[in-house]
Amino acid sequence: MSKPDKIDVVIYKRDFRGIALEGLTQLEISSCAAKVDERMKQIAQETNIADSSKLAIRAALEIAAELQRTQNQLESLTPADDKRVDGMIIKLEKAVGVE
Repeated sequence: MSKPDKIDVVIYKRDFRGIALEGLTQLEISSCAAKVDERMKQIAQETNIADSSKLAIRAALEIAAELQRTQNQLESLTPADDKRVDGMIIKLEKAVGVE
């Protein structure tokens, strides 16, 4: 297995060097860092929290909650999506003459 790409990022005016996240490219890591930075800035404006550690924790919780909501949606949609895909496959097979 190859080593993950490492990159330097800036989040909320702080430098983080040699960041590597398994399975992500440097561009994807940079995008993640930008999202965290933006979320921290948004929370700072909305709440007037000045402590960067508290902002980081709040941002992490909000991002984790967003991930949880997305996972919940995927789990609840899977059976219905499977039925639709099966129906489409049957229609496609009939259309091209595969039985």
